[in-house]
Amino acid sequence: MKSHWCFLSAALLFATVLATGQYVSVDEYGKPLSKTAQKEIHQNIITVRDALDQKVGDDALLKKIMGFKYIEETYAYMKIDVINRLWWESHDVDKMFSFLKPKTLYYVFYNKLYGWYVNERINESPKVWEKINYYYFGWIDGEGNWREGFGSNPSTTTPTTPLTNTTSTALPKTSVGVNNQFENYHKNDTIPPPTLPDDPGPFNEEIRSLIFQTMPDLHINAINTLHAFDWTFTEYILNNAKFPGKLMQGMNSNTLKWVTTYVPSFPEILAKSDVHTIYDFFGKVPYPCQYFQSLEKSIRSRLAFKYGWLLNCEPPTTTTTTTTTTTPKTTTTKVSTPAPKPLFTIEILQTLRVKVPNFGLLLEIVPFEKFDSNNRKAVALIHLLMNMNDEDAKKANALFDKLDLNTPAKEAADIFFKGVKEFSGALTIYEFIVN
Repeated sequence: MKSHWCFLSAALLFATVLATGQYVSVDEYGKPLSKTAQKEIHQNIITVRDALDQKVGDDALLKKIMGFKYIEETYAYMKIDVINRLWWESHDVDKMFSFLKPKTLYYVFYNKLYGWYVNERINESPKVWEKINYYYFGWIDGEGNWREGFGSNPSTTTPTTPLTNTTSTALPKTSVGVNNQFENYHKNDTIPPPTLPDDPGPFNEEIRSLIFQTMPDLHINAINTLHAFDWTFTEYILNNAKFPGKLMQGMNSNTLKWVTTYVPSFPEILAKSDVHTIYDFFGKVPYPCQYFQSLEKSIRSRLAFKYGWLLNCEPPTTTTTTTTTTTPKTTTTKVSTPAPKPLFTIEILQTLRVKVPNFGLLLEIVPFEKFDSNNRKAVALIHLLMNMNDEDAKKANALFDKLDLNTPAKEAADIFFKGVKEFSGALTIYEFIVN
């Protein structure tokens, strides 16, 4: 049966590629965008970038943006470097972002800006933060439609009569309960939990039709039926969905257990996720520390870099025992391997994000263990980028803008090696990548 569904899904995907020549982008409702619409969105992004380069000011830029036909999609598909410049260079974040729909804001904040180190500005943007909260603490009605907002900020709601025996996908606290599992702060609160049944019922024709109508961005009612397919179908869904983090957050514990067991590339997919999804995942997966320790070191490092609590799950530092015999007396010495000092701090990351918006791509292209304070090449790289003047920063960004998530390390190294004539510091970056 599984192979039958896998064949159907593969055939449908092939037909889509054959008809369009590329994977279809979708609008905010999950409907495919025409090529004309995609071109218009691309032009919108160029307009925003050019306006930022020309420093036209918030009011002039906002006037241009409000004239766009596809505003929500423009923000959702905007390149990371452009959206970060818009966030950091705007004098009033609320003015430039608060008009967006809550779900677009949620996606941009947690997938493009990485909320764990942009708090400096979110505190200045109450309207944006309020909308993000309303979206996250919304609910799903009986027809599977998302309902947003409660008229007051859910985070300040005072519980009256606690609900019992309910489940919630709300964010867990970082405290640890029994068996190394998170204590969920919201499990007994008054916020109505999303109606995500543990047992979605029989896999019938209606569910099958719903999946193929909405793939790769699955309907909320179909997320927990993925086990009815071959694992390759789930892998395709997670790699091609517009909001993969939302899908992962909609999975119940049983689905997560199936995904972590049968989808071999899931650790890599999880490592590429936004911090909010990682936070939610380790709040639901059984025995989070045990699962974390089962991952490769490079995956663990990337996850802990985004969500620092996971450092508590790292195995203890190993010790080596050496015995030296000089006389009949035996001396035993324990030598502990010192943990390297952190290469990044919040202040360094904020500065790098402003100076080199695409710096985060290096975290995906280069093995994460190379970003170590004991690595002189890594220290030299950070020192170079932190102390660049504006002219050098412009030259460095011209090279970083040529990278994307799929750039192989060798190709990235070649980009910087060829750019040495324009920017002498490119040699430091090149040596860090290749050595």
